[in-house]
Amino acid sequence: MSVYRRKEKTIKRLAYYQIIGGVVGFGIAIWSMMMTESITGGTLLVLAIGLGFFSFSIYCGQQLLKGAIEKGLRLAMLNQALQVLSFTVVGFGLNYVAGLGFLLGVDFTEGSKVISLLTSSGFELHINSRAELNTLSINLVAIYLMRTIATIQKKAAQEAELAEYAARGKQIQ
Repeated sequence: MSVYRRKEKTIKRLAYYQIIGGVVGFGIAIWSMMMTESITGGTLLVLAIGLGFFSFSIYCGQQLLKGAIEKGLRLAMLNQALQVLSFTVVGFGLNYVAGLGFLLGVDFTEGSKVISLLTSSGFELHINSRAELNTLSINLVAIYLMRTIATIQKKAAQEAELAEYAARGKQIQ
């Protein structure tokens, strides 16, 4: 029995998590745009980037569900890596969460203050705005999911290596 078979429930949960996080984020982004009074080119650019990230999350989950497990895990790992770091520094910042996020970090704006935030799907991109903010956070949920994905990938690689070794042993005899 392959690692992917033994971890089928975990992989399906990860797939649905990726899809639901992307769909919720997509919906929130569209709703936010509809609530915006004036839409500028910059607003549309940020919206397009956010929708691209959320679409990528949906695609990751879809790959896992359709059986492209190795590809889906690589893409899900990348998607989670994009969510690990959240920052705002001298007017530039990024915060991307598709699914759930538990952000733990430091707000350097007025001294050093520890911050924590439980959040759901969202996307913020600051380009030359909110210059007064200086924050740095890590998403513990994304780190946990990356660890889970890495464990599955490692076990699959070990299993493939053992199978290759066994096949070579049969060829020699």
